[in-house]
Amino acid sequence: MPPEDPENPAPPPGNQNPGPVIPVAPPLPGAVPQIPTVESIARSVIQELIRVGPQHPMFDMIAQATRQNQNNAHQPLPPGQEANSQNPLGALPPEHGDRLAGSAGFNVNANNEHGFNFRPLLRTTDIVMPTYAGASDRKTPFDFLEELQKYQAATAFPDEGILNHVLRHALKGTAYRWFEFHNGFPDMATFKEAFRKEYQAIGYSIELKKELETRTQGVDEPLTTFIYAINAYYQRLNPETPQVERVRRAMDNMHPEYKWALGPKEFDTLQQLVDAAHEAQALLKRFRSYHPPPTADRSLEPSLA
Repeated sequence: MPPEDPENPAPPPGNQNPGPVIPVAPPLPGAVPQIPTVESIARSVIQELIRVGPQHPMFDMIAQATRQNQNNAHQPLPPGQEANSQNPLGALPPEHGDRLAGSAGFNVNANNEHGFNFRPLLRTTDIVMPTYAGASDRKTPFDFLEELQKYQAATAFPDEGILNHVLRHALKGTAYRWFEFHNGFPDMATFKEAFRKEYQAIGYSIELKKELETRTQGVDEPLTTFIYAINAYYQRLNPETPQVERVRRAMDNMHPEYKWALGPKEFDTLQQLVDAAHEAQALLKRFRSYHPPPTADRSLEPSLA
């Protein structure tokens, strides 16, 4: 038997296709070897699949395992193991499959030609968690709740995850002590109501209504930007405010030039007003860019001036 070539080692017996090799960077000199975790391995594998595409050999392996999982969904399983058609990583217990997919930052659904759909999601490590430190924070309570809503949408955390885990890290100082004092909230709506009641300025609604009444369109402010601002006021005051009331406030407070550009048109919703605002902005741009003709003393043909 010829000696084995160290540059080209023979494949293991009985396995002519050992599968894809995940490259691992060599450790730095003097560094303590780090044992890769299940989460880091899963993240590397899935990112490699996304990079290479459907031609990667592991796609067929995962698709086959997924189909097998679905075929066995109604068959008896060994004690302690449950069927899970949403686990594309083979016969792993569902809690392990969910842990791998979640830690790697991907959501996997079995519904395409390969038996599943790889849809990459934002990793929680790429998203900045919003924070709030109480009355001393320069951020308003509404701003924090809006950032928290964006964070929840990006990370796909359920309400229970936000209430039981995220808020314990997002709230700082006196805000955290307030949260602990209440010993939890049954749902997000109850939390938001209590949070705004605690940290919004005294007389918030009354003062904000006064501010809305005096919020006119700036001289150089685009009409669409102004409309979005008016809508944001009502979202803070009362999200159920009818569209006709919002339109009326925007029309009353907009710059006179834009009222002229819009003409006698009537609008039922802010969306209709925004659509017309684009045309009005283009009209005013042409109007403002007009310049008078040169005088006779500056013309080559004075009689044509």
